Amino acid sequence: MDVKGRLKSLVSSLVKQINFRNGIFFTLGVILTIVLNKMSDRLIPNEPVVVKQMTDTLTVIHRYDLGSVSADSAKIKSLDMIFKDKIEKLSRLKQYEDQINEYIMEINKIQKNETRTYDSIPNPVVIVDSLGLKYKAYHLSNSLAFFKTDCPEVKADDKFIEIKLEFIDDQLVSQIAFLRAIIYGKEFISGKVSYSFVLDELYEPRPGVNLIKIVNELRRGSYELSFGFILKKDLNNKVLDFYRRTCNINITS
Repeated sequence: MDVKGRLKSLVSSLVKQINFRNGIFFTLGVILTIVLNKMSDRLIPNEPVVVKQMTDTLTVIHRYDLGSVSADSAKIKSLDMIFKDKIEKLSRLKQYEDQINEYIMEINKIQKNETRTYDSIPNPVVIVDSLGLKYKAYHLSNSLAFFKTDCPEVKADDKFIEIKLEFIDDQLVSQIAFLRAIIYGKEFISGKVSYSFVLDELYEPRPGVNLIKIVNELRRGSYELSFGFILKKDLNNKVLDFYRRTCNINITS
């Protein structure tokens, strides 16, 4: 073989090697692109489901569609473009997340306002005492294990006497027949205490904060206020258990 033929053969061999090498690099590039794309999908999922627990009873569920990158598009798009697209979509998700958080705050504000409004509504008075509960004797029982409360502060110019109590366990409410408020005037005569009847009312119980609201017609003097509840299971007893808190009220002006 002459020199010219050898040179031609050598050039042909080099071209084949270069083409083979380029083919390998291209194939590896495509495979690497697909692998990195799959990894990015795991780090930044294409279709994550975001769940927001707004309250005990309200849940927001939203499905985001970030799209997917196919093998064909991976051949066309560069890695920079793929990641840029993912980051932009993730940024939009962050904005949406912020909007959800703002909405949660608004919901919480509304619920707090509704709670305050509900707490300001007095418990209804029970008009009909068909069982004659007011005329039955009662035994005073302690209420510390059942509800939280404070003795009301009453002044002579107050329009109402407001008594608030909150049950420790709202499940108890279903077992309660009535709330009860009793007021007696107190006079000290010759070192002894004399009681005079002022008020005895029954009220419907409810979960949460209970508000007993009484028109204040008390004059200057000392009074004893008892309030609490009577259980349904005791209604037919001759002597009722009155689970109550007792407060002394002194009106000086």
